[in-house]
Amino acid sequence: MSGLDYAAWFVLLLLAVIIIGVIFFVGNLPGSVAKKRNHPNADAIAVGSWATLIFGVVFGAYVGLLTRFVC
Repeated sequence: MSGLDYAAWFVLLLLAVIIIGVIFFVGNLPGSVAKKRNHPNADAIAVGSWATLIFGVVFGAYVGLLTRFVC
């Protein structure tokens, strides 16, 4: 393997780490904001944000309705 191959692997791993970090940041952001503002349903918002990130926007609308009217 040449130096260019090692550089390509390094860039690929760096991009993977950055993408995982962005996904974690986006999934954790609504819950952390809700906890910071002492929202009464902060735990439900945190779970809902991760569920929306994993299952998609359609399921997110359902989670939003649950946190709004049930909890």
